Amino acid sequence: MLTLSLLLAYVAVVEQRPPVLRAALMAAGVIIGSVFFRRLELLNSAAVAAFLLLLAQPLELRDSSFQLSF
Repeated sequence: MLTLSLLLAYVAVVEQRPPVLRAALMAAGVIIGSVFFRRLELLNSAAVAAFLLLLAQPLELRDSSFQLSF
């Protein structure tokens, strides 16, 4: 819980940029998955992060920063 709260504070300070949000979502997925003793699949965590970002802001797909981030 401490790591997730520090991660959330970091994202709040840095602002909402696609690479930062991607990294934070992937890290949160890994941390939450480790709580439930799940195996780590980096490609799946990247896909979930992309899906969540596009679900929140669909027009990010046109942004070059989003495309280069994934």
